[in-house]
Amino acid sequence: MSRIPFVDVALAALVFALLLVQPATAQVPVEIATAEQRALAERFQAAGTLEADRAVTVGPEVAGRVAAVAFPDGSAVSENQVLFRLDDAFARTQLAEAEASLSADEAALRRATQLAGRQVGTERAVEEARAALETTRARVQSARVQLDKTVIRAPFEGRVDFRRVDIGAYVTPGQPLVGLVDIDPLKLRFKIAERFAAAVKPGDEVSFTVQAYPGEVLQGKVTVVSPVVDVNGRSITVQASVANPDERLKPGMFADVTLTLVRRGNAIVIPEQAVVPQGGRDLVFKVVDGKASPVPVKLGMRQEGIVEVVEGLVPGDTVVTAGQMKLQPGAPVAPRQSGSAS
Repeated sequence: MSRIPFVDVALAALVFALLLVQPATAQVPVEIATAEQRALAERFQAAGTLEADRAVTVGPEVAGRVAAVAFPDGSAVSENQVLFRLDDAFARTQLAEAEASLSADEAALRRATQLAGRQVGTERAVEEARAALETTRARVQSARVQLDKTVIRAPFEGRVDFRRVDIGAYVTPGQPLVGLVDIDPLKLRFKIAERFAAAVKPGDEVSFTVQAYPGEVLQGKVTVVSPVVDVNGRSITVQASVANPDERLKPGMFADVTLTLVRRGNAIVIPEQAVVPQGGRDLVFKVVDGKASPVPVKLGMRQEGIVEVVEGLVPGDTVVTAGQMKLQPGAPVAPRQSGSAS
């Protein structure tokens, strides 16, 4: 039986020991970045619809034949501007009859009062004449109201659409004659998730785009946050006001809405590739004195390429962004700057 020389055994042991020690002492090449402090905002995107601030369908309160149309289709109108006139011949006749009766009843009351003053008439006759006069006054007022209703006016300033009747048409109470909308300002309505309910309030600014003006970002301001959660979609309706002085925007337009929900002026951010999920928690390898040390972190908002660190790091900390899979706690690293958190 041959023997292995003692020197060969010792040499083999030394080589094995060096192989074991080498990984612990060799620097691991990694890429690094610096934790930065910056303003950060969380944005929510939603689909919205533009609506008229006020919209009504104008119709008559009395029946009659259309005698005049006082506006061109699609025109801007002012408050109380005349839109239609109905044939008022019958209403004028009713008013004239009532006014004639009023004059007669006023004379009758004067006679009854004079007779009562000379002890010829009775107080009852005076009261009856006064009651008849009040009834006739009411008839006159009613006739005037009926005559006034033959003139159909705009209830507010806005823009009319297409008229639905022409001169000579017979119309009935409530029949649609023309639509009227007030489109400056417009209302922008959209829905947000229930979890953002506390983050939105009146006065918040929103931005949006519409297909009619691609690339143009438009602005609005939140006016109403619904107090009710839609149980079907677990969402809340938000309404914003949008100035529209040149009437470029139209009710019914679809809008891509962006709303800034959370703002932080001093958020700590790192590149998202620095985060290593492990065992249900998030870690980063922090470089201190040339060695990598795993540090648990609590994350906040995320944006494209970066993530907020709420706990675990301070501004200026150096973290590994590439090469983490080769690292062990306390391993020396050969860092190469990969950039900041931008």
